Amino acid sequence: MTQVLHRQLRNFAPVLALGLIISILPGGTRVQATEDRPTLFGFATHWDLVDADVNAITAQVGKPPAFYQSFWSLELGYPDSEFIKLLDSYGGLGMAPYIELFTDDLDALLAGQKDAELDQIVRVIDQWVHAAAGRYVLVAPLPESNLLDHPWGGDPSAYQAGYTKIRNAFLAGGVGDDKVRFVFAMNGISAGGLSYEQFYPGDAVVDIVGFSKLNRGGSSWRDYAETFTLHIEEMQQEVTRLKPILITQTGSVDNAGGGQEAWLNDMFTGLQAEQQVIGAIYFNRDK
Repeated sequence: MTQVLHRQLRNFAPVLALGLIISILPGGTRVQATEDRPTLFGFATHWDLVDADVNAITAQVGKPPAFYQSFWSLELGYPDSEFIKLLDSYGGLGMAPYIELFTDDLDALLAGQKDAELDQIVRVIDQWVHAAAGRYVLVAPLPESNLLDHPWGGDPSAYQAGYTKIRNAFLAGGVGDDKVRFVFAMNGISAGGLSYEQFYPGDAVVDIVGFSKLNRGGSSWRDYAETFTLHIEEMQQEVTRLKPILITQTGSVDNAGGGQEAWLNDMFTGLQAEQQVIGAIYFNRDK
């Protein structure tokens, strides 16, 4: 965890709040970030640094991040004990899991050939959320499907069918809407000719909408407007104004002038002012 991010989190301690996750309910009311619904902060880091980074954040700002981002493939083939161990580590640190769930073969998923793997994941999460009070999970089926380089990407109709299949498996497996929120998670930039609107399964089956966007530096420095404002407005105009927006992955490189700290300050202050935005996940890993 960079010292720059630590300093910013100390300045914006109110953005850490776990209890708000499940109070983000589906429905037809506009979402506003107020004192009663502060902006949530989540993060992802290297596997071997999770405990140290979460403990450092908790020590400095008084509470842990709201959630931790992880990436689960139906092809991983983990035994149940490994999934439970992973979830328990998050719960022990005071965080809710935000899980991006994907497959290497979307056609096989839709044909029912991945049902055993999907059911196993649902069973593990069902056991975990009901094993202790205050456990919740966010699930993003088939994230960034608006990119062609993902095996599950590029086909809006197949995405919608896969999203619905995964959602239905959780609900049928006992992980009810008092324990799970489903996230429509796109990449900020869609592949040529695609749009968020084409992929959106609809307000009836989506609880939270969001996008990922990183400031990779290099020849083009992405400021707050290019990283966030552009895509927040696209979500509002193309998808919905009735669902909370979560920045599902973001982060920034540094430059010789220390631009990362100013970028982070702009991120925290800017997102807190966005009425429909309820949080962001900082990707504190090399990518």
